[in-house]
Amino acid sequence: MSDTTPQPDTTGPRDTPAAQETDTTPEPAAGSAYIGKLRHEAAGYRSQLRDAQDANKALQAQVETLSTQITAGQQTIRARTLQRLAGEYLQDPAIIDKFIDPESIEIGDDLDVDEPALRGRLQDLVDDKPYLAPKRGVEITPPSGVRQRDPTPENPMAAFFNHRQS
Repeated sequence: MSDTTPQPDTTGPRDTPAAQETDTTPEPAAGSAYIGKLRHEAAGYRSQLRDAQDANKALQAQVETLSTQITAGQQTIRARTLQRLAGEYLQDPAIIDKFIDPESIEIGDDLDVDEPALRGRLQDLVDDKPYLAPKRGVEITPPSGVRQRDPTPENPMAAFFNHRQS
């Protein structure tokens, strides 16, 4: 009779080739060196993260500054265009802000204002409030405040007195 008692299986999961490739547990003596290496690597990644966060903050500040400058430039374009066109339609262009909000004026990507639309709004304003339009045919006093003398007065005595005053 042969001895057919089962032998214990010595090939466990650690002895298979796949298990040997994935088992990278360092030996206890080399473990502290390996942990030190991992800590050093993690510190490098933390340093890179802080540098990236600082660079991100700097870029966000630049974006904020540029956005503010663009907004200010758009406000200037709106105000100047509105004042220029208001001078053509209104007696006193300085009051245009009371009737048309400069922020309501659309500006395209090319930083141009839709002037025909703005002219239409100004014309509608003048049509609704004709007293805002410039007066036509009215004598305007020169900036010095002195009116020009009429060279042909109706009264001959006025011509005499005007001649003596000169």
